[in-house]
Amino acid sequence: MTSSLDEAILRVLPTERDATAWLSTPEIRQRLEERGHRVGYTKKVQRHLAALEADARVGSMINGRELLW
Repeated sequence: MTSSLDEAILRVLPTERDATAWLSTPEIRQRLEERGHRVGYTKKVQRHLAALEADARVGSMINGRELLW
């Protein structure tokens, strides 16, 4: 089951059509906050992203020390 936060995350993530290829977890949290979602802390967003990735709904890659989605 997808939560409302999961749906919001999926809406802010870039797709293949977007100019921005990848976003860091803090950038995703910032975009959520800008859209009115009170996330509170980045770790919460990280957990939701990891769950979405486990369901094969999002992808990630490592760039240096940063995890990008």
